[in-house]
Amino acid sequence: MRELGYVNGETLTIDYVSAEGHTEEYPALAAECVGHSPDIIAVTTTPGALALKKATSTIPIVMVALGDPVGTGIVDSLARPGGNITGMSQMTSELAAKRLELLKEAVPSISRVLALAYLADPISPLQVQALKKAAPSLGVALLIRDIRTADDLPLRSTPGPRRAPKVSSPRQKASSVLGARESPNSPVATNCLLSIPIRRSPLITVA
Repeated sequence: MRELGYVNGETLTIDYVSAEGHTEEYPALAAECVGHSPDIIAVTTTPGALALKKATSTIPIVMVALGDPVGTGIVDSLARPGGNITGMSQMTSELAAKRLELLKEAVPSISRVLALAYLADPISPLQVQALKKAAPSLGVALLIRDIRTADDLPLRSTPGPRRAPKVSSPRQKASSVLGARESPNSPVATNCLLSIPIRRSPLITVA
């Protein structure tokens, strides 16, 4: 940006606003952003984008790699988003089914797959729907676990006392775990296929 002549504090002002992992704060933060009358607003989360869509129809909003802006109703289509919103999409819903296919290719013998999801995020139900649609053709039974706190994380059966994993936030990105077995007669490949939103996902206003 400096090479293009944009220097924060000199030729432009960038204000960062974060919900700190509290999704219920998005409407108030969206109103705060709009209240600053910025030239443009960049948003990095689906809940934030939905809140901003309700808050303004005139200030340009740029999505930064959101999961599925079409499926969640943020834009009409990727080719013609309409309104005052544009930006990039990761199309996470489509990728969810592909991840399940790759898991089956990597471990052909699996018959059950556990997917960890944070269903409070609007993108997660769409991913779950895509997984459920793909699972029968792959010959796997899909188990969905909604993760809201660290206590919701399923623990693998192991000898000795059970200890909960250390998780700094229930909204951490989940890492993949392949080929776990609960018992010799119960093969379970567990894979955290769905993204649990990162704790700090700021709304960004550029004035």
